[in-house]
Amino acid sequence: MALGSDGHLFLTGQASDGFATTPGAFLQEMYGQSAFVMKVTSDASEVVYATGVVAQGNSVGQALLVDEAGQVILAGQTRSQNGTLPVPAGAFDTVSEGRNEGFVCRFDAAGANLLAATWLGGDDLDIPYGIAAMSQGEIVVVGETRSTEYPTNRDWGTQFGTTEGDHWFVTRLDASFGTSPFSTVLEMYGDESTADVAVDETGAVYLLGQSRAPDFPTSEGAYQSDLANTYDIVVSKLSSDGSQLLFSTYLGGNAWDFGQAIAVAPDGRVIVTGNVRSTDFPTTDGVIDPTPPEEDREDIFVAKLSADGTNLDYSTFLGEARGEVRDLTVDGEGNALIAGRGFNWPVTPGVFTGTRSGSGPVLMLISSDGSTILKGTHLGFGDGGDLASSVALDASGAVYMAGTTFYGDNFPHTQIVGTLYENDGWFLKLSPSWETMEYGLLLGSDHGDQDEIVDLALDGETSVYLTGNTQYIGGSGEPCGETNYLDRAFVVRVDPENGGLVWNQCLGGNRSEEARDIAVTGTGRIFVSLDTSSNEFALSEDAFDTTFNGLRDALLVELDQDGNQVYATYIGGADEDYADGLAVTTDENPVLAGFTRGDMPVTAGTVQPAPTGSYNMWVMKLLIGCSAPGHLRPPSRLQACIGDNLELQIPVTGSQPMAFQWFKDDVPIEGATMATLVLTDLDLSDAGSYTREASNDCGTSTSQAIEVLLETPSEEDRVVLTPPVQSLGLRPSTFSYWLSCERADDSTRWIVPEQVTASEEGNYLLVQSAEPGRHAIGLEVTAAGESGTLLRQAMLLVPAQDAFRDYNGDGMNTLADWWSLATHWNTDYALDPNDDGSIDVLDFFYLAIDPVDQAASQSGE
Repeated sequence: MALGSDGHLFLTGQASDGFATTPGAFLQEMYGQSAFVMKVTSDASEVVYATGVVAQGNSVGQALLVDEAGQVILAGQTRSQNGTLPVPAGAFDTVSEGRNEGFVCRFDAAGANLLAATWLGGDDLDIPYGIAAMSQGEIVVVGETRSTEYPTNRDWGTQFGTTEGDHWFVTRLDASFGTSPFSTVLEMYGDESTADVAVDETGAVYLLGQSRAPDFPTSEGAYQSDLANTYDIVVSKLSSDGSQLLFSTYLGGNAWDFGQAIAVAPDGRVIVTGNVRSTDFPTTDGVIDPTPPEEDREDIFVAKLSADGTNLDYSTFLGEARGEVRDLTVDGEGNALIAGRGFNWPVTPGVFTGTRSGSGPVLMLISSDGSTILKGTHLGFGDGGDLASSVALDASGAVYMAGTTFYGDNFPHTQIVGTLYENDGWFLKLSPSWETMEYGLLLGSDHGDQDEIVDLALDGETSVYLTGNTQYIGGSGEPCGETNYLDRAFVVRVDPENGGLVWNQCLGGNRSEEARDIAVTGTGRIFVSLDTSSNEFALSEDAFDTTFNGLRDALLVELDQDGNQVYATYIGGADEDYADGLAVTTDENPVLAGFTRGDMPVTAGTVQPAPTGSYNMWVMKLLIGCSAPGHLRPPSRLQACIGDNLELQIPVTGSQPMAFQWFKDDVPIEGATMATLVLTDLDLSDAGSYTREASNDCGTSTSQAIEVLLETPSEEDRVVLTPPVQSLGLRPSTFSYWLSCERADDSTRWIVPEQVTASEEGNYLLVQSAEPGRHAIGLEVTAAGESGTLLRQAMLLVPAQDAFRDYNGDGMNTLADWWSLATHWNTDYALDPNDDGSIDVLDFFYLAIDPVDQAASQSGE
């Protein structure tokens, strides 16, 4: 389940054939049990959309998220050979090779179009369990795989072998699900698996799982560096690019211990929860209950690790409360909110609670130091077995919960979507005080024997997104309609204010899918991780993996805010691959984690690029919609002067964030790592060829060269005064100058004779009138640091008589005036222009050429 930024709720899970989709949804007809995506209004009064995911076969939506645009990304799994998902040729994993293939897909905000899709898996079982969004549309999917060919590209220091078995996978996909900055598996020693994934503000990835491998990679100074017994919880932190294992630690005792959910507190500490059987499981003083379970009993624990994984800040059990925890979130004060199924559960005064005390959905808020149960409630309304699978908080502190009920109308609700029958999904909103249920939604299909909501995500205050699964065996109903006995994942968007259904989207291929997790970015992009067995899923053209590789692959789907699929990609290798967790980074990249029995698509330079045991964990960050840098053409050359400052700028396109490096003559310039290069106080050594390299997670681009030329003019050449000679006609005459390599402290002065009336405007001298004759117009330039001055002169010629400014009287100075004088060529002429008594070539220099009718121009004609 996920909560959208507009308050709508989004659900995914598995629905039956009769699970009714909405008109215009991406997949309106399904066969069998299917993963679905449903969007519900915030008060759960209306289904906005509901859609299937995989067209045929058995599938389940495992996890989903919603981005700021309202697009849903779904991760799930197909469980049959004939599941179909339209994975495009450019997906990260284009081939679904097995009957248990994971997948990830993206739907648009209307739940109508599959915007991107990819398989996640190999030749065996692949199950995505979780999904997280990062910035720029990237996502991370986590899960479990048995595939020996799960696509990986990171190595944690253990060489890949041919050992079969289960592994975790963590796969990061770009926004298009076409490439993976990193994809890796972590060995599962026999039966090793991931449970959840989280991402912090820096993009670091946190994995939670369990392992019985004595050589699971741990970090120096880890809280627990050695395996304690049969199965221990493992907590690992990876760098944002997957290249470093920042910390990794076991957490366990003398029996089987399992992690279920992980979250990062505001201060960077890591909170984990799950179930343990160890009678010596580590606890701390001053907590709710430091006493481990008795032998042959299983208890819920909550623990907080230091930010570097070296210390156990607190670890506690829950007293007499029993059950299983399914989800965890953290509020702004670092308090842990857990949800699941339990009994003997503490119910604090004044909260909304159920009518039965047996096993049922439970909720508990634990103080940041683990010492106090701040709130607790039990939502049992049937004879037992109902489950809370997901929980989220909005900014006001309101609680959103989703899960599965076996008792239909007995469960509190304000709206029913579809027809209730045996297993049905439920979703509700509690007030910040927990005193009232603001609304409740039941989601089902008639004759559907497996309708469930497995995860929810919020996109701020606008939407809640739910993901789940359905399998319909006859009749009709929301959200997936006919499923032909195949599992289908779905995503539902809900209005968080009133619980109304905004849209629902069914996710399915030609076999089966199972939604695992959902995550929503800050811009409302919706990511869903699934497990899939469909070898035909509607993948994106740029999907990271377009091949269904094994029995089961993980699958990542992105939806837009209308529920349309905008991206889908397989994630997996040659065996079974599963997604267990999904989170998103602040730059909107999804991070997935899971386990695999085979190989996984991996990237170079990661901690462990190949599986080492029968089962391996994997983690992957995808860059969906990522665009490699591209430089526009810069100026080929720039001229500058000695002592100048010069800025070099080259326009670049591509996804952010982006890194830069400038080069001079193909040699890197130390410290020149900004988009703009500033050269100050230029000297001759700065002349040369400059290029810039831009890089992001999607690629690298080098610009064309800019040739920097330094001018070194002589002092005589620095000053140009123009024109050298001109005459004064009907219009004012203009002289101008320019200085080559002009300096800020250069000074200039016009030298104008008394007989000339002129004004200065910048570098221009405008002559309005002058007495007849020859007038020298001077420009004096004084250069700083130089002795003396530079003097330039031009000549202004003014005819002896005003008549010669328009000799023929037509209002213009043209060649016609010259022609009028030509009849007196080389003859005496007392009133000639230069006043020498005869008409010759010198007189023509005094005649201006200005072919404009001055009278007409002054009158505006």
